[in-house]
Amino acid sequence: ERFSQTPFDICQPGLRYLASLYWAIVTLTSIGYGDMLPVTPAEFFMCCLGMLAGSLISTYLVGTGCHLLSNIRPEHQSYQRRMDSFNWLAADFALPEDLRVRGREFVRQSSSFERSTRSLQVLKDLSPSIRQAICDEIAAQLLQGIWIFRGTNTSFRADLINRMVPHFYSPAEVL
Repeated sequence: ERFSQTPFDICQPGLRYLASLYWAIVTLTSIGYGDMLPVTPAEFFMCCLGMLAGSLISTYLVGTGCHLLSNIRPEHQSYQRRMDSFNWLAADFALPEDLRVRGREFVRQSSSFERSTRSLQVLKDLSPSIRQAICDEIAAQLLQGIWIFRGTNTSFRADLINRMVPHFYSPAEVL
């Protein structure tokens, strides 16, 4: 009905393809048909460009948002990958349940150990004065509850913290 009011012949091959492209984009992008329609070839063309541009922009924004959300906690993702790898290993070799539980507990606890190791590396990269102030604070927090270190010099405790080397063993592991 609307095309009958225009001077353009919609049966021309170029206009037919343009109108078909318009309806395909409207349908595939689920923009909707609405109550306002393009009538002239220029309107069809501009509507197609606008819908494609809008769809590309919204797709880009959704993709970027998903990427940001998926990388919001890289340490947790690393833990999940290690746990998945262990579970696949356990399934592939049909490990007994008690060994699976021990392995999963080791993977779980090793993630906090790795975080401590990364923290120590960050500490080593700091300037000496900042590193000393942080070590003083860590020593105060960690060693103040241990009776043997009560009343000791702050610099001694900080030096002790600097010399500590973390090691990780699974629970109930015999050394």
